[in-house]
Amino acid sequence: MSKLPQAVAGTQPPVRGGSWPTAEQELLLKAALFSGNAFDAAWREWRSRVDIERLDIASHRLLPLLYRNLKQHGVEDDWLPRIKGVYRQSWYKNKLLFNRGVQLLRQLQAAGVRTLLLKGAVLSKVYYEDDGARAMTDFDLLVPAAQAGLADETMKQHGWRAKTVYPIFGRKYRIARASLALPLMHACCFADRDGYEADLHWNLFFERRHRQADDEFWTNAQPIEFEGVPTLMLDATDQLFHVCVHGAEWNAMPPCRWVADALMIVRRAPQIEWQRMAAHAERLRLVPALRDTLAYLQRAFQVKVPASMLQQLHLARFSESEELAYRLRLSPDQQAFCSVWQRLWVDHLRTLPQRNQFVQLLHFPRYCVRRALAMTSLIRQAPN
Repeated sequence: MSKLPQAVAGTQPPVRGGSWPTAEQELLLKAALFSGNAFDAAWREWRSRVDIERLDIASHRLLPLLYRNLKQHGVEDDWLPRIKGVYRQSWYKNKLLFNRGVQLLRQLQAAGVRTLLLKGAVLSKVYYEDDGARAMTDFDLLVPAAQAGLADETMKQHGWRAKTVYPIFGRKYRIARASLALPLMHACCFADRDGYEADLHWNLFFERRHRQADDEFWTNAQPIEFEGVPTLMLDATDQLFHVCVHGAEWNAMPPCRWVADALMIVRRAPQIEWQRMAAHAERLRLVPALRDTLAYLQRAFQVKVPASMLQQLHLARFSESEELAYRLRLSPDQQAFCSVWQRLWVDHLRTLPQRNQFVQLLHFPRYCVRRALAMTSLIRQAPN
């Protein structure tokens, strides 16, 4: 599946990497999401500040949603045919991807694998209610960690091949089997013969990769019929939690689509259980990410987050290791402010449900051995 085209010649300056939407991306989000005077002001300001021929990829992915809002407001503009073309391309590509995703769901379920839809596919159907408004490049699904190996084998039998790479001593090795990546990753990207991509997740978050981490999400999951195939989806509260936590992350292109996802969820499901989200954050040691994304949504997009919950998140206690893990998440250069051993220790904590320091210390040597064995297996099975 080809990705959205990169921008061509123009005068827009390059965007530096970051963890939060840029000023121009904020304006675009408001133009795509707001109505009335707020929409009009954001659209006019964004229109005057950017060159549509030089849009960054993250902004380009918002154009289908912008088109829908421009159409609803009856806007006539020279840019409208181009933006409409991006929407139509998004709709067409998404329909093809959904068709391939449905085949994959059927194949996994026939093998006895339990499936739960994640990210774009379920957001498009349930919250955007429009197959074209949310641009996508892959199909994401979650399986129980205990079934990751079975899912991996099933996908291979049907022509899917792992394409995720993992860096080891300055070289990158392709992960030939998802089971080899269990100590290192939370998901693996696959591609089929036609170039369609699917991300197989066995944990919801990279930051929490133990087998009990997702139990509550599976318990709260709701049934959904996706293109005629029954499967599961996160409920609205867990969906918003997932979107927000993933939003707080450094990216070479500052992330912004998560903001649109979050607002769509809040609008379609106003009965969010905010305290359950806070409990998830404390249980999974993801308080800083949820705290900062919710505060941002409240400040920049007027999302009505209960003040008591924000205060609870701001007062929550977390260890120095958890703070370091969050700093690593927001940094493009992890080597700049911590040692190899510190990074190993932080990653070790991601694989444990316990917060007891004695247990953490006791299991650290075993984690190092498992990690070394996994890396050795990747090297041995790397294609020539």
